[in-house]
Amino acid sequence: MKRIELKPCPCCGTEPYTHLLCIRDDELKGYVSCNNPKCRLKMEFTIKPTHILLDFNDVINGLYDVADNWNRREGEQSDDNKN
Repeated sequence: MKRIELKPCPCCGTEPYTHLLCIRDDELKGYVSCNNPKCRLKMEFTIKPTHILLDFNDVINGLYDVADNWNRREGEQSDDNKN
């Protein structure tokens, strides 16, 4: 399993943090936010199960997707498109 890493905030360069708000059988809600009180860029997310109930693989795959979305920068290719 590869490590999930977040790039610094695209607006101010401050390190972000992840906060999980609600875990239920059918979804996990949370957000990634800039740790700078003057910026506070925030990206909310919801991870839903692939089957009936949320399981470990759903959470891990969902967090990889969240990190990919936060780490995406204008003009950069995603890791999937690099040659």
